[in-house]
Amino acid sequence: MIRKFSIIVTIFLGLIALAAYYLLPATPTHAQSASCTGSTPYRAEGLVAATSLSGKFNTSAGACVLDPKAAFFSFKIPSFDDLKVQYYIQANNPTITKHAEVASPANLPGGKIDLGSEKDHLYSFSDNVTITGNNDFPGNRSGVIFVSRDLNLGPLSSNKLDTSKNATGLVFVVGGNVNIDSTVTQIDAVIISSGTIYTAGGGCTTSSTSVSNTLTVNGSLVSLDETKPIKFCRKLLTSNQNPAEVVNWEGKYLAILNNLFASSFQKWSEIAGP
Repeated sequence: MIRKFSIIVTIFLGLIALAAYYLLPATPTHAQSASCTGSTPYRAEGLVAATSLSGKFNTSAGACVLDPKAAFFSFKIPSFDDLKVQYYIQANNPTITKHAEVASPANLPGGKIDLGSEKDHLYSFSDNVTITGNNDFPGNRSGVIFVSRDLNLGPLSSNKLDTSKNATGLVFVVGGNVNIDSTVTQIDAVIISSGTIYTAGGGCTTSSTSVSNTLTVNGSLVSLDETKPIKFCRKLLTSNQNPAEVVNWEGKYLAILNNLFASSFQKWSEIAGP
């Protein structure tokens, strides 16, 4: 007898899975590196485990566990195209307003990405997007914004993309590079990119740009391509004892990503029975 079972599987695309892929070793390793010793301020709290490190990365534990043979959980990291197809093109969530894709280059001087009404929002731009002010996001709902090419943040009014008084949360999913202007001091968003994220303008290199103020990201920066790591390009003019870039993870994005990036699919399988 052949029976067909319909299995409903709910997928949650959370940043925890992305972080676990890179940070959690599947087997213990014992190679310690002296590159994680040093004086305060620490660059990380606790123990850091990785296949390799470059430069100084001093931690509060005073050591790192390094081994090029370290195995990692086999989470599949999706590409930009994977995310866009599943969560924009195929999106049919009745609790979200899906807007038609904008085909032309988008320079947003204000009021172009509406996050008002009673529903969260889903946008897509097939070309570059440049954002220059907080007024680009009127409304108090959450929004996921797909950008097929580059995302340029800044120069910004007041040097901040401060959405704390407006949007519940912003998530950018970018196919190209993310170029954060060197004058920007605050970004309230999660930024996921298949290209390179530059913290002091497009093409900058690590610790190459002197700035007066720290860049604070209230959300997260996520790279989907291990060959294109985030470029933390800033260094402070006044003191090298303080970080030039700070990323503050906000727990609200677990709920936002669950609501906006959750979906279900149906899988049929045939199982032989008596």
